[in-house]
Amino acid sequence: MKKLFSRYGLLLLVAGGVILLDQATKLLIRNRFEQWSGDGPWQLLGLQLFLVHMPNTGMMMGLFQGAGTLITIFGLVIAGILVYFFPKIPRRNWPARWGMGLLLGGILGNLIDRIFLGYITDFVLIDPLPVFNLADIAVYAGVILLAAGLLLDGRRKSRQELPVADTKESTTN
Repeated sequence: MKKLFSRYGLLLLVAGGVILLDQATKLLIRNRFEQWSGDGPWQLLGLQLFLVHMPNTGMMMGLFQGAGTLITIFGLVIAGILVYFFPKIPRRNWPARWGMGLLLGGILGNLIDRIFLGYITDFVLIDPLPVFNLADIAVYAGVILLAAGLLLDGRRKSRQELPVADTKESTTN
């Protein structure tokens, strides 16, 4: 058990935290608003913010409506890939490791809705963006952190592989 937590602890903590926050906020929205209703607007940095209960049978931001089965399979495959590769990411590469945790938590948060409700509960509307939820934010942030971590790790490895120039001066007579 200790070895399992050592290998996957950060992934489980980050993903679990995302899932808990995501599901708690979605439950609050479902309990407070009927579908297609909400509250607002509030001003946020010059933009209008609404809280709404919008069912989404597609992917993040309303893409691919009605493709639930295909999206579920895709999400499960990506989740499996993240779990498989997580221990292979060096511990010093915290952006990639945190990114994988956020990505996994976001994917699973939306899969829970899709499996148990038949739709994803989206509730944040910031005009002019499509409606989204905390799992969507975690997925986007996770992709950005994962990409940054992989780029930084690639640069680190390429610097380590560069040949060291001979520092001795050659003398010619």
